[in-house]
Amino acid sequence: MPKAILEFDLPEEEAEFQYACNGMHWYLIVDHVLQYIRQKIKYDDNLSNETIDILEDLRENIWSEISGRGLKVD
Repeated sequence: MPKAILEFDLPEEEAEFQYACNGMHWYLIVDHVLQYIRQKIKYDDNLSNETIDILEDLRENIWSEISGRGLKVD
């Protein structure tokens, strides 16, 4: 079975180490925000058309950034 090992020279590469360790947290935050936007657009009857347009634009922008970096959010 293939394995990958990441090595960091601490404390010099502390920031990079934290980025690698917290990747799943960032994934969960982005997924939560996308779901929140989807729920607001779909179920919040109090939103104006302008607000819906802004939320849809925001969602499209997030997806564009994800795709442009070769990432996936399932």
